[in-house]
Amino acid sequence: MAEINNFDSNWWAIITIAGPIALALVLLWAALHNKTSKKRKADTERATAELYDVEARRDGMRPEKNSRAVYGHAGGARGRSDRTDGEPGSVS
Repeated sequence: MAEINNFDSNWWAIITIAGPIALALVLLWAALHNKTSKKRKADTERATAELYDVEARRDGMRPEKNSRAVYGHAGGARGRSDRTDGEPGSVS
């Protein structure tokens, strides 16, 4: 019976030490391999701008006011435009 308990305690010691190390290695690998290529990011930005334009047309707005002027470029909410006329996205 003593041998079984000794084996169980050794097994749990290995799991307690190796488990977090293995988890850290898996998380590190995932973080390093979770990168998007520049082409894919550009495609996503372009598709987002096109979607905003389609939605703006559907809602009766001018597409250029909806995506390019408000966001300062052709897609995505990265920043504000240089406009100062009180429109959404203008700098005050």
